[in-house]
This record gives sequence, C-alpha cells and structure tokens, in this order.
Amino acid sequence: MKLNLVDRQILKYVLIVTVVAAVVMLFASPAKSMYQPKSVKIETVSQGSMFDLPKTTDCLNTSPYSGSTGGVCDSQKLVKDQSSYKLVE
Repeated sequence: MKLNLVDRQILKYVLIVTVVAAVVMLFASPAKSMYQPKSVKIETVSQGSMFDLPKTTDCLNTSPYSGSTGGVCDSQKLVKDQSSYKLVE
C-alpha cells in the first residue's frame, strides 16, 4: 500500500501524540483521595416486629380480590422505619 506525503505525516503525528500521551500517563502521579475514613455508628429507627402489629378488618385493603380476614395495621410504616437508620455520633 502506497501512502502519499500527507498520509505519512498524519500517521506520524498520530503516532507521536500516542507516544507522548503514553509517556505522560506513565510518569504522572495517580490521583490521591483526600477522604479520611472514620467509623460510623448507626442504629435503626424501629426495633418492632411484624408479629406484634394489630390485625383487624379495619386495616384491610379495599380490593375486592382480597381473601384475607384481617389486615396488618401500620405495616408499611414499620417496614419504612426498619429500613431507615440514624447516625449516632
């Protein structure tokens, strides 16, 4: 394959830029993180149990397809509280 002068110059410049970039990456120091880790203490918001929640017909879903005789009251709040946490200093 014969290359004319312009093609040879373009290939030469691409090769030079690639080599210069490789040398710069080789001698450049890696980025350092200034983050200083420390221990974090957490505690859950709620320690309750699903089995301790009241089960009544007042807490049933209004769906006509529900075959349950009683619903669990405040179960969504309990699950939300157990999945949340607070930081203790």
